[in-house]
Amino acid sequence: MKAQNLIHSLGETVINAIKIPFFHYTLINEDRILDLIEELEAALPEELERAETLVAQRDQILAEARQKADEILAQARIQAQSLISQEEITKAAIGETERIRQEFEIEQQRQQAGAERYADEMLAELESKLSRVMATVQNGRQMLNVN
Repeated sequence: MKAQNLIHSLGETVINAIKIPFFHYTLINEDRILDLIEELEAALPEELERAETLVAQRDQILAEARQKADEILAQARIQAQSLISQEEITKAAIGETERIRQEFEIEQQRQQAGAERYADEMLAELESKLSRVMATVQNGRQMLNVN
C-alpha cells in the first residue's frame, strides 16, 4: 500500500503544481518529484516481496494438499489391498480416492488461477501507475529542457 500512497502523492504534486498561463505546462518541484520516486523505488521491493510471500504461501498450501492427497491415496490403496476379497468395498474405496483426487485437482486449479489472477492484477495496476508517473516525469523533464 505504501507504493500506492507514493504514486498518489506524485499525482497530487503534479496536480498542485504551478500552472503556466496560456500554455499547457506546469512547473513542478523537481526535488519533491525525485524524492517521491526514490521512496517509490524503495517501496516497490517491499510490495513485490509481499506478493512473493503470497505465492510462496500458496505453493506451500498446494504442497501440503498434494502430500495429504498422496497420503489419502496410499491409505486407500492399503485398505483396498486388505479388502481385495470384498470387491464392492474395494470399488468404493477406489471411487472415493478418485473423487478426492479430482476434488484436489479442481481446488488446486482454482487456487492457482486465483493466485495468478491476483498477481497479474497487482502487476497491471503497478504497471499502470508507473506509466503515469513516468509520463509525468518525462513531461516535467521536457518542460525543464524547453526552458
